[in-house]
Amino acid sequence: MKPLPKPLTVAEIAVLVGGQAVGDETHALEAVAAVAHAAPKDAASFHNMKYLAAAQVSPAGCLLVPPQAKDAACAAKAK
Repeated sequence: MKPLPKPLTVAEIAVLVGGQAVGDETHALEAVAAVAHAAPKDAASFHNMKYLAAAQVSPAGCLLVPPQAKDAACAAKAK
């Protein structure tokens, strides 16, 4: 886990990476972590679809996903 310099919302991270926020855009994030180790206050990402299953059950507060995974069901979207 790597702490962020300051907490950021899901919406703020979406702007930074040029992405689209889905779910609770006001959710505050405090760190970045690997998908397998992410907690609700963490952002996580994956770029290889072989990690999709792990991402779908991750408790991460925010998942940065590749375009081909944008419609996949995951726990982070439900928040």
